[in-house]
Amino acid sequence: MSNFYKVSFLANFKTKRSKHAKGILFLLFWFSLLLNIRGSAFAKNIFFKEDFNTLNSDTWQAYEKEGQITLEAGKILLAAEKTSTFPFVAYRDDIPRPFPNQGDFTLKVGFKYNRVESKGVGFAIGTKLPPYHTTTDTPINNPLYSQYKFFQIWQDNVYGLILSYTGTCYNTPNCSLSEIIKFQSNGIDLDFHFVELKYKDNKYSIFIDDELKYVSPETLMRPDTIWFGNNSTQGIGDLWTSLTVDSILIYDMEYTPLIFLPGMTACWNKGLISGENGENWHLFSPARFFFYHNLINAFYQAGLEKDQDWHLFCYDWRKPFSDNAAKLKEFVEAKTDPTEKVDLVGHSMGGMISRVFAQANPDKTEKLITLGSPHQGAVHAYAAWEGGQIWEVKNLYKLFLETLLFTNKKPGEHPKDTIRRAFPSVADLLPTHDFLIDSKSGLFKDVADHIHQNQTLSQLNQTFSQDLKNKTSLFYGYGFPTLESIKVSSITTPHANWAHYALGLWEDGEPIHFCPGTTCEYNDRAKDYSSAKIYSNQGDETVLVKSATFNGVQAYDFALEHNDLVKEPEAIQQLFGLLDLSPNPTLSPLEKLKNALIFLIRSPAKILITDIHGNQIGHQTTGPEISNAFYDSEANFVLIPNPLDETYQIRITGTGQGYYRLLLGRLDTDENVEIREYQFPTHQLKVDSFLLDPAKPNFSLEDPEGLNSFQSAKARIFELNLENCKIIPFLNLLEKSLKQQKFNQAKSLVQTSLIALNHCFLKQEQEEIVKSFPGYEGIINDLFDTWKVIVSKAKVKLQPKITDKKIWAQEKILQKLAKDLQRKTDKGQTIPLIKVIYFEYSNELLEKAREALEQNQSDMAWMYNFQLMFFLPKLLN
Repeated sequence: MSNFYKVSFLANFKTKRSKHAKGILFLLFWFSLLLNIRGSAFAKNIFFKEDFNTLNSDTWQAYEKEGQITLEAGKILLAAEKTSTFPFVAYRDDIPRPFPNQGDFTLKVGFKYNRVESKGVGFAIGTKLPPYHTTTDTPINNPLYSQYKFFQIWQDNVYGLILSYTGTCYNTPNCSLSEIIKFQSNGIDLDFHFVELKYKDNKYSIFIDDELKYVSPETLMRPDTIWFGNNSTQGIGDLWTSLTVDSILIYDMEYTPLIFLPGMTACWNKGLISGENGENWHLFSPARFFFYHNLINAFYQAGLEKDQDWHLFCYDWRKPFSDNAAKLKEFVEAKTDPTEKVDLVGHSMGGMISRVFAQANPDKTEKLITLGSPHQGAVHAYAAWEGGQIWEVKNLYKLFLETLLFTNKKPGEHPKDTIRRAFPSVADLLPTHDFLIDSKSGLFKDVADHIHQNQTLSQLNQTFSQDLKNKTSLFYGYGFPTLESIKVSSITTPHANWAHYALGLWEDGEPIHFCPGTTCEYNDRAKDYSSAKIYSNQGDETVLVKSATFNGVQAYDFALEHNDLVKEPEAIQQLFGLLDLSPNPTLSPLEKLKNALIFLIRSPAKILITDIHGNQIGHQTTGPEISNAFYDSEANFVLIPNPLDETYQIRITGTGQGYYRLLLGRLDTDENVEIREYQFPTHQLKVDSFLLDPAKPNFSLEDPEGLNSFQSAKARIFELNLENCKIIPFLNLLEKSLKQQKFNQAKSLVQTSLIALNHCFLKQEQEEIVKSFPGYEGIINDLFDTWKVIVSKAKVKLQPKITDKKIWAQEKILQKLAKDLQRKTDKGQTIPLIKVIYFEYSNELLEKAREALEQNQSDMAWMYNFQLMFFLPKLLN
């Protein structure tokens, strides 16, 4: 049967059935309602539900007459033209009424007006069913008016859309419009709406789209019946208004609305890329697919309606807990009645924001459930806040955070300062327990003596009332190696590391580190801090058991990792038991995220990614979409989980004049993150096409002739206003050599270009060098990539062989310089930031030269050493 059909036959459907048959139908009717009842404190006790998939004659009496009644996709449409009568559908008066005899209840109606004319129609509940086909319209001063229309939704082109309530003048002969109209639109309203009439504490409240419009005085009046359409007979001259009713639901008020808060980085907003605040935060679609799908699906299986029974609160996880808790308060107040409480369920950081709200608003909190939340902080937050490094974060979150740290970093800014400026929430994650171990004495350093302390959690933990503890349940995972403490160097002098002192790093103690050589002693980027990390199996890989639990609070343990606490059946079943929901949702294993790619364009251009099968994601797609990929058109951001080990095509279309930056990010199966950024010129509608094979060890654009990296270097030179450094003639010759594939000639031109660039750049004012050093470093890296292509194509190796002895000699120079600078620091002398930058970069170049030599890449080792020669004199001055 068609989904769109007339139901006029229902008006003539006869009830000539035996008493026995009628009794069976009656029982079946109530059994169908009981299937929707969930007798829990959370779930709605449904007294009546109508989705209009059919129009059941055991429930409804339908009068079509001269109009039309049609059903389509779970909606009922009532319409008529220039006729004297309009369709009328009424709840049968020979079956039990749909409203409860006692207790609170809510009536919820979804409706939409399709057109609005002078003859109005609507939806009503009352204590008495009006007769159909009366000779005149029911007058407002009729004593029965308030019985027929105790509550009413109505619209015509005279008054517009109105919501009326006549309970204040029930059975009164003179009920004026000004008394009964509680909401009136400005003009015609053709939008879809949900209207709720809530009876609680002997008062009726009227809501339209969750916004409170009216609260009645106390009354014991309770409605009995429902009808919609128009029951009157009128003249034929004018057209009728047309109404669609989407659904009708009557349920009790015993349930508690649920608010779910996901963890850190799970919420997305385009402002994340640019560092702007932004509004309209929503769940990051890859996070939902890989981590939250099962939990959200379980809510639906329990019969909960999103944005009605349960709400997802997405927040700006960069901001302090208190800021987001204040936003949560606004959200809760907008979604609930003033006296209504909520159940709060939060994963990780979401649980902490829930707790801050709950402690500030205990009268609005029914239950608080946290899933793997760090009530005592997380040890790896120390590395981010004091060292600017991301530790212990895995899979998608790691790639996402590394990318955001890269895009939010200002020129010349250390990552530590970027985190403190752009992600202040990290301070609220610092541990409140002792976790730093003095490597010399082996004793813990008292957290109360730290320079950077977590005041938020300390105060929160001191004011955790017993009443709220009784409302709280904590989930924690165990059995997985979780960072428990960090061995730090013993601070025997005021400034144990001159470079870190100058940069403001590791103020409460630097983690001890391992270096393959000694050159990375002061080079933070080359350090391996693994020897400083001490792990415990009493944790979920992210949060320790002692942090996820709290004395005096009921806790539930699971042999699960951090993210599995929101997706594995045993955790979800326990959660549903606490919420009095159906305890056995049907869940399927989620796809595992093994690796991922990120693409980001910073204007003026748009991006389109195509795989080898023609699947696409991005701007102006023409084929099927890449599975589970994410694209934000405003942020020009693409994420592809579990990419193919094949080549992807990157198509960039210019949207204006200037330069765009193309950022590539890769998370490999070993949890390593690589980020590479290029810069290219563009103009309106210019199309650039690149290839990327994510399976190749060298994570970069396919560049068989070295032209991509060369063009990127050239674009950066113009952006930094270095085109007057006498380098452009050499670059033009280099470009010509590359295009003609004269690679031996190109080798010397790369060196000449480097000489010209270094002489020009390093002669600038120190403040300008600090500000533009990241861009300069990008130019050098691009030229190094061009060099790699050239030496792989050149037929003759032109460079002298660099020896390990030469690297060793340079290493000794840097070691001696480090000791001199340390002595100056211990004497209280300030080391200029420019010298720190030069020193760190020199150590990095030396490490790269050593690695290249070990891999038998003598030409690359020679080039790194060649670049280093420009910095040693600057350091020794």
